Amino acid sequence: MTRIVIHAGFHKTGTTSVQAMLRANAQALSAELRVFLREDIEPLAAITGAYPLKDGAERLRKISRRSFGVFKTCDPDDPRPILISCEDLAGTIPGRLDVSGYTGTAEILSAITRSARSRFGKALELVFFFSTRAPDDWLHSTWWQNLRSSRLTEDFETYSARLRDAADHEAVLTDLAERLRPARVTSLGLEDCVDFALGPLEPLLEIAGVSAELREALTLQSPANVSADLGLHDAFLALNRSDLTDKNLGIEKRRLLRIATKVKSK
Repeated sequence: MTRIVIHAGFHKTGTTSVQAMLRANAQALSAELRVFLREDIEPLAAITGAYPLKDGAERLRKISRRSFGVFKTCDPDDPRPILISCEDLAGTIPGRLDVSGYTGTAEILSAITRSARSRFGKALELVFFFSTRAPDDWLHSTWWQNLRSSRLTEDFETYSARLRDAADHEAVLTDLAERLRPARVTSLGLEDCVDFALGPLEPLLEIAGVSAELREALTLQSPANVSADLGLHDAFLALNRSDLTDKNLGIEKRRLLRIATKVKSK
């Protein structure tokens, strides 16, 4: 029996911190677990997380081929479970241009599921794990992320109204659980992980079957990619609405981020 646990999102729910912990403890974890991060599945992640979204048959065929290529590197006789952590497997981050939800996630993960079953057959236990977040916190975090990394021009009220369905993670998960059967879909809120020794990584390692002894021996890492309140929301919104070229827009954003970060650290 091969167990595969795929941590496919959601975006801005502690995924970067989880991956930093996995990366820092790769050698120790290798005794009991086969870990794949974005850099290990780059061709697959590049197409699942790409914009613009093209959920046509050709894109899904590419996802199937590239995911099978990942699984082909995995020895089916190796008893260690496989853990894949990459939020790009859920698709493009909602809020980016006209992407307003996780409507393509089921198709992406279904294609990956077919590849996994083609490689491992009936001797496969497949689990999709999602970290979640309270709707308002998630909306604020993704709004800031998209203000920083794209030319988003919506104020928060407009943005949050457009993405309200995407912020309802429980509803998204209910749909995924129905459409991905017989694979199991499970989740835990970021807010529920604050007292765990390993934070949001803890439930993921439990599902993967990593021993308590090994978990206790792991090296802790500081939270990664935390959205600090730098007071730049209004400035970035104005910049995104300006007539600056994309190149100059990026230069100005980086300049403001350097200044605000320096002030914040004092």
